[in-house]
Amino acid sequence: MLFMIRTVIIGLFSLAALNLFVFQGIEFMHAMTDLFNRKDS
Repeated sequence: MLFMIRTVIIGLFSLAALNLFVFQGIEFMHAMTDLFNRKDS
């Protein structure tokens, strides 16, 4: 039972970390495209 609870908690933390990395990557791509678009215009 304790193993199941621990597995669920670790899974939730991993999911949260993955979501943060994906969000950070998307924001980074937006920043890069904004930078290059500003440089062109």
